[in-house]
Amino acid sequence: MQPNQPHFPAAADAAGAPAPELAYRLQQQQLLSEFGMFALGCEDLAALSQRACELAARGLHTEFAKVLRYGPEHDDLLVWAGVGWKPGVAGHATLGADLASPAGFALKTGQPVISNDLRSESRFRTPPLLAEHGIRRAINVLIPECRGFRGVLEVDSTDGHAFVEADLDYLRSLAQWLGIAMERQRAEDAKASSDERYQRLFEAIDAGFCVIEIKFDADRQPIDYRFVEVNPAFAGHTGLADAQGKWMRDLAPTHEQHWFDIYGRVALTGEPARFEEQAEALGRWFSVNAFRVGDPELHQVGILFTDMTDRKRLETLLQEKVAHQETLMREVSHRVKNSLALVGSMLYMQGRATHDPEVKRAIADAQTRVLAIAQVHDQLWRQSQVERIELGTFLGDLCAKLQETDRRHRLRCEIDPVAIPADQAIPLGLIVNELVTNAFKYAYPDESGGVIGVALRETKDGIRLEVADTGVGLPASVDFGASTKSLGGRMVQALARQLGATLDVESSSRGARFTLDIPE
Repeated sequence: MQPNQPHFPAAADAAGAPAPELAYRLQQQQLLSEFGMFALGCEDLAALSQRACELAARGLHTEFAKVLRYGPEHDDLLVWAGVGWKPGVAGHATLGADLASPAGFALKTGQPVISNDLRSESRFRTPPLLAEHGIRRAINVLIPECRGFRGVLEVDSTDGHAFVEADLDYLRSLAQWLGIAMERQRAEDAKASSDERYQRLFEAIDAGFCVIEIKFDADRQPIDYRFVEVNPAFAGHTGLADAQGKWMRDLAPTHEQHWFDIYGRVALTGEPARFEEQAEALGRWFSVNAFRVGDPELHQVGILFTDMTDRKRLETLLQEKVAHQETLMREVSHRVKNSLALVGSMLYMQGRATHDPEVKRAIADAQTRVLAIAQVHDQLWRQSQVERIELGTFLGDLCAKLQETDRRHRLRCEIDPVAIPADQAIPLGLIVNELVTNAFKYAYPDESGGVIGVALRETKDGIRLEVADTGVGLPASVDFGASTKSLGGRMVQALARQLGATLDVESSSRGARFTLDIPE
């Protein structure tokens, strides 16, 4: 990304479909709803300011934010609350409140400020506090004045991206909510009303908000609710025009009963509810915070909500694309498995046609390697997860097929139910194939055969594979060291490196043991 360009966190999308900005803005709306819920229930102005800083930084993906409170005695701005700053800054550090300061300009003029390169900024000076923390860009908005509190909400960043107008809208909404909360709390503390100012701020928020009155039947079951108050954003979020004073059953007769049940429970118990739910009658999804307001006998519930239909559509699109990708991957794995099985059959027929023992052995080795890879693809198209392989089934089936190639020996498998990425399963399967076929050839030279053990265990650092026998040990001609010249030895060493694993080989007259430790 080029410097001074807007930065949107990438949305998780296996198929690359949705625009990342949509998810970014939807997250900001959710954070505004979260702060609104917190603000309506918080009685501590310091905690309100601190929470506003946290959500301001989180919503704009930065480390630094602060609430600045104006002090008319010295014409300065005190860092009233903040996140990201060194100890001792909040509650003590001050900045100039003159027009040459970005925050001072926002305070004195009421105009928001975006400065995306403070080092080359010609309008303002860079306050020493910002320079000390390596701040490169800043965005400021005025907090609505409330009973002597004048201040600025500022977000700062040390990176080279850029704040944009949409970020300003988010920060301004957050500042408005903070102003609403401060106004409410100070009004309650002073036991005085400020209805006009509160209404002005209430009407400015982007989220939907309403107060409803629940209607119960004789058995105290909720059957309807009336909209006592709605804000201007309400109609845009719900599609319900002129709802104030009307009953929900009149506006949407088929509105689902669970909505009435949830709000009725909040009204009766006083326990708030936070949830996401579909309103099929309105053709929308909502993210909702519901809480009781006023006297319990009034059966009134406040509802702060946002329309999340676009986000749900995005999630559905992602799920459909992921499902489509998984279907394609299963089909490809099925076809690859069939193709490899055909190659294995051709190698088998070619092996039967030759009379040279060395050529026959080489062809047989190649056949087992091909079938080991085919086994991975066979598991992939059969499993519910196409990106991971469950080793208990995979290695169990692989050992069963290897057992069929030599009945003189008994292959004993003990495999923990561990799942690993599919791209690790192929080299692991090939290693097991090489080590087991090696034991078939050399562990028991006489015709009586013996036991060969394959064990895989989950450890605290990853997984451990062991292939062991109680035969005569490795012949001098077979070497699995780093300088080995045998094809099988070179393959095992290369595959172990591919897995980032360490291979330990023990051999004596009492048998051979191969231990492979694979990190997480």
